[in-house]
Amino acid sequence: MKVEWKANKKLKPQIILDRLKACSSIDTEGKVSFNGFEMHELDSVLFTMIDFHKTFSYHTAKRFYNRALNSWVKSGSKLADDFLKALKAEVLSYNKQAPKEHVLVTSISIAAGFPLRRIVLGDTTLECYPGGLPKKYKTREAYNARWNFESPSLPDSYCPIVVRFKSKNPMDGVEHALHELDFIRGVFCLDINPAFEIAISMQAIRRAPINKLTLGGMHTLHNKDGSLSDSNIFWYDSNYTERRSLNLTVGKINQSINFFEFVIDTLKHHKDAHIIKDAIVRFVRAFDETDKNSSVQRGWAALESIMAPGENNTDLVVARCSYLYGEREYHRQILEHVKDYRNRNVHMGQSIDDPSPHCFQIQKFFRQAVIFHLAEVGNFSGLQDANKFLDSSASIEELMRQRDLIDKAILFISPK
Repeated sequence: MKVEWKANKKLKPQIILDRLKACSSIDTEGKVSFNGFEMHELDSVLFTMIDFHKTFSYHTAKRFYNRALNSWVKSGSKLADDFLKALKAEVLSYNKQAPKEHVLVTSISIAAGFPLRRIVLGDTTLECYPGGLPKKYKTREAYNARWNFESPSLPDSYCPIVVRFKSKNPMDGVEHALHELDFIRGVFCLDINPAFEIAISMQAIRRAPINKLTLGGMHTLHNKDGSLSDSNIFWYDSNYTERRSLNLTVGKINQSINFFEFVIDTLKHHKDAHIIKDAIVRFVRAFDETDKNSSVQRGWAALESIMAPGENNTDLVVARCSYLYGEREYHRQILEHVKDYRNRNVHMGQSIDDPSPHCFQIQKFFRQAVIFHLAEVGNFSGLQDANKFLDSSASIEELMRQRDLIDKAILFISPK
C-alpha cells in the first residue's frame, strides 16, 4: 500500500507547498499552525495531488496528510520531495500495524438473505441471518435515538447481514467491507434485477431504484465480541427508504447461485479481475440511486470502465458493445441513443422526467459485457486484448482479407 504524487505532470505540488510554508508558523511548544483562510484552499488542492492507495479511506488518508504536513513544516524543509518522504513514513508506520478483527452489521431487502447464506471472499466472510440478528450485535440499538429516517434502520422484512473482516484501521475496514458486500450484491443484482419495468404514472415507483437488492438503513461497526467499535459513529445512505423485500422461488435461487459461482470462479483466472470487480461495484451503486439521471451517468461510467478502460472514448463503448450481438446495427442504435442522452445530460443539463428505460438498457449491455469478458477468459490475455478483438470488422469478407494480409506479413518477415 503506497502513496505517490499523481502522474499528471500539470500538477505542481511545490507551488502549493511554497504557499503553505509561507503561511505556517511554529509556537514555543512546537505546535504547527497556519494563518489565514488561504490555508483551507491550499490544503484541499495539495491533498488532491496525492495518489493514495485505494484501500485507504478518506479518514486515514487525511490523517496521513495532516501528520506529514506538520512533520514537514517542523523539519524546516521547503522541498516537495521531503514532504512526500514524510507522507511515506506515515504510510510505512501504518503498514507495520497488526490487523484486528472487525464486524460490519447491516441488512438486505430479501427476506431469506442472499441465495447463498455464507460467502467467503479472501479474508472477508459474509453471513445472512434470516432468523434474526445474533444477540451480541444488539449493541447497535444504542444508535436508535439518533436515527432520523421515517423508515426503520433494520426493517422487519429485511434479512440481517454480518460481514467479518480484518483491518489495521476501522475506517478503512468499513470501506473494504462495504465494497465486498456491494460486489456480492452487484453480482446477484445482475441476475435478479428485471430486464425492464414500466412505471405508469406513480411517482413512488418512478423514484424507486433499479436494484431489487438494496441495503438496510444503518450500517454499524463492531468488535469481535459484538461491542461497538465507536459509540459515536454509524453509517447510512442519505437516500435510504425501506422497500418491499424480495421472496425468490427455488428455481430463481438456484439460477442466481449458478450465476454467482460462474462470476466468482472465472474472475479467479482473469488478469484484470480487480477492474471487473470494481466495475460491478460501480454498477450496483449507480442503480441504487433514486435519481435516474444520476444512474444513467454512473451506470454508463461503469460500462465504460470495462469496455474502454482509460481510453475516454464513448464511440468505442458503442462499437464494442454492439459487436456482442448478432443484430449489431439495431443494438448500435440503442447504444447511440443512450450515449447521446447521457452526453446531453452531462454537458447541457438536458433531461427527461423518467429515464428508467435508459437505465435498463445500460444494465443489459453491462451484464452482457461482464459475461463476455468472463466467459472468454481463456481466449484473451486481459481486458485490453478482448476489447481489441471487439474492434474487429463485422464483415466476414473483410476479416478474410485482413487474415490474408497477416499471412503475407508473417511470410514476409519470416527468416528465409
